[in-house]
Amino acid sequence: MHRRSPLLLPPRRSDPLPAWNPCVGRTIPDEARAGWNTFPGLTKEYRVPGLREAAAERIETRTMNALRHIACRAIGPFIICICTAFLLLPMPVAAGEPSCIACHEALGAGTSVHAALAMGCAACHSAVDATDVPHKITNRNPKGLASKMRDLCYSCHDKKPFMKNTVHGAILLGCTSCHDPHASKHASLLKEDIPSLCISCHKDRFDPATGGSHVLAGNEACAGCHAPHASDTPKLMQSGLSRPTALAASK
Repeated sequence: MHRRSPLLLPPRRSDPLPAWNPCVGRTIPDEARAGWNTFPGLTKEYRVPGLREAAAERIETRTMNALRHIACRAIGPFIICICTAFLLLPMPVAAGEPSCIACHEALGAGTSVHAALAMGCAACHSAVDATDVPHKITNRNPKGLASKMRDLCYSCHDKKPFMKNTVHGAILLGCTSCHDPHASKHASLLKEDIPSLCISCHKDRFDPATGGSHVLAGNEACAGCHAPHASDTPKLMQSGLSRPTALAASK
């Protein structure tokens, strides 16, 4: 007969393990205590089922506890310092837009007010540093304008009506030669009423001594015959009018 291998022999219960294993920290089942001698070639520790897993679990637990302790000791004071600084140090105050109207209130007074004022002063005067008095200009445009005057006006106003065959010379001087950029007591933000505004440049047109042929009756508006900005006809005549017809109508 062949001798049976020790691995196939039933377990012996001659030397059972204690029910409590101090190395594992838990009660060892009866089947584990009874079978420690099944593999005589192994040491006692490795004959207990689940011992390795329990040891690995305990090592992992201790490692995590150690990491938490290190994190608490190292990061905790840092967080406390940050919170203390946040609570005790003076917080910067957000700088709002300076109140321009406090000093320049008169600029917005009038019956005709430029709609751009509602957009804020910085909409046109973006290069003005109002934090200091006198104000600092941070670009080369006059009054700290965001761009050249005509380009700035064209950013809101359609450019096409000003690009015709005959253009009023005042356009070359800039829009503010006739219009107040902020507010006015006259219609259309004009600096003066018509015809007073027109006469300030075209006085000779109304003086017979200098060859003037225009005759104004009362408060006649020059714009009744002439386009104030540009026209496709000579002399800025309004569409449908000729110069002799306009002169005859003015007499």
